[in-house]
Amino acid sequence: MALKKNANTLIWSPKALKSYNAILDYIGEKFSEVEIQKFVRRTVGILELISHSPTMFRLSEKGKHKHIVVISKQTTLYYRFKPNKKEVELLLFSDTRQDPKRLRY
Repeated sequence: MALKKNANTLIWSPKALKSYNAILDYIGEKFSEVEIQKFVRRTVGILELISHSPTMFRLSEKGKHKHIVVISKQTTLYYRFKPNKKEVELLLFSDTRQDPKRLRY
């Protein structure tokens, strides 16, 4: 698949950064360094896809321009695409075992 040359800017919200670090801490406590590296590589790959094609993942029911992408079986990323600014705001990394209706992003 060819990616567009002009990537959108990725912006990490404080909540996204906090939730991402919490997931990394959890993986570090329960699993090995190898698993952390796998998760980071997968996340970086998906973030690259998002920056080039922010509308490729499904829309969220929680608002205009909000999208959802599965990072792993246990982790979902919520983000907002701002087409006028050419920005993608990362909103939240979430554990898929939580009730999605209770999430605030």
